[in-house]
Amino acid sequence: MTVSFRPRWERVAPLLLAAVAAMAYSAISIFRHQHFGSSAFDLGNQDQAVWGYSHLRIVPDTLLGLPSILGDHFNPILATLAPAYWIWDDVRVLLVAQAVIVAAASLPVQAWAAAQLGTIVGVLLQASYLVFWGVLAGIVYDFHHVVFAVLAVSVAIYAVRARRDRLLWAMVAVALLTREDISLVVAALGLYVAASQRRWKTGAALVAVSSAWLFVVVRVIIPSISGSTYRHWDYAALGPGPAQAAGHVLTHPLDALHLFFFPLEKTRTFLATLGPWLFTAVVSPVSLLLLPVLAARFWAADPSLWSSHYQYSLMAAPVLAFAAVDALVWLRRLQPHRTWMVPAFAMCILIANAFSSFALVKPLSELTSYLSDSQSARIDACLQLIPGDATVAASNSLVPHLSHRMGIYLLPAGNDSDYVAVDLDTEAHSPSNVVVALRAAIVGDLADGYGVVCSQGGTLVLRRNFHGGTLSSEMTRFLGGSS
Repeated sequence: MTVSFRPRWERVAPLLLAAVAAMAYSAISIFRHQHFGSSAFDLGNQDQAVWGYSHLRIVPDTLLGLPSILGDHFNPILATLAPAYWIWDDVRVLLVAQAVIVAAASLPVQAWAAAQLGTIVGVLLQASYLVFWGVLAGIVYDFHHVVFAVLAVSVAIYAVRARRDRLLWAMVAVALLTREDISLVVAALGLYVAASQRRWKTGAALVAVSSAWLFVVVRVIIPSISGSTYRHWDYAALGPGPAQAAGHVLTHPLDALHLFFFPLEKTRTFLATLGPWLFTAVVSPVSLLLLPVLAARFWAADPSLWSSHYQYSLMAAPVLAFAAVDALVWLRRLQPHRTWMVPAFAMCILIANAFSSFALVKPLSELTSYLSDSQSARIDACLQLIPGDATVAASNSLVPHLSHRMGIYLLPAGNDSDYVAVDLDTEAHSPSNVVVALRAAIVGDLADGYGVVCSQGGTLVLRRNFHGGTLSSEMTRFLGGSS
């Protein structure tokens, strides 16, 4: 008898798809970083924190001016990445880790969809998640610890559906250790469990645990670390605090609804979020988990949260994918004899996601806007002259290339740093006030005894109490007032 050890394609296909996606995400992120598209926030300061953890220390977040990054958002889950720095001591570890975590979050979606609707539909919905513009936008923006919650919530929804409570609570723990506001998503998960599955005790426990955790972290833990009150309340239009905001929403629902959708950029992002999934979220109770995610964005005063850029749409991705599974199950029940409809609709969802990502929102379009290889090599050559134990004040895009140290600052802060590093090409699209501040900082440092260690084109590295070196003609023009 011949025994075949070939794995079934149903098992291999989802893993292969996730692995290909992880490699593609990694390549995109690393290309972006190596061509100086990454920034101080969020890659630089999170790299500094994990670098500190890899040395078994909680280091000050010198970019934010806090005793620890935990005083900004409570994200101790970052410490789990520290051992990877023992293997490869490089900021790109975070980018690869993010790629793997985001891709892995597609596997629970595929597993549940395959169990309900078959392997082909499962792979189609997994691919839809992987090409969703919200996922790609997160990949094309540095590293963010929210990716742990993306994976945790994806597995948690699967655990709820499969009635695997131990797995559910393990994922809840991961989610709560990611950042404080994920508690609201966990609370919504509790409401979903209670309303959809009539498991009142489990649902109530999830709501109670997440609410208590949010209160303790925001009112006790973060203030005790940072030495000040919680700094991320950004909902002044609703009220000065959570209680007043909740009261305003209940007593002025039309005003709250208007604030949710206007200015129109909010409406466009809202439609762009649900549209690629053909609005399947409206028929699924799991969409309860979208409410805190979208409300936190569209009720906020910060316009960057309303846009289709950055990592803000990552958290919605697994929820939308599971909602699509529900919609297809509902479709199969409506049309049990038309078996072709479910895979056809799943294919339409994949096409809609691909079209949205590559023809409408186009988050990957910025990949053509980075510095050339020669420009990047020039900057790298100058940065290599800065010792690893020196403190550095640097311009934004240089920070994540220098954040493996105790003291890294975003210019014009860090006036007494050992080194100053600036590149003009990476600041080409910065607001005029930022450019003026950089010019003033460099002029001041030169007057205070800093000397030129490296000056090539628009790249400049200065050292305190150093004599020698001359400014490039481009830097001389810049300091003279020519942009």
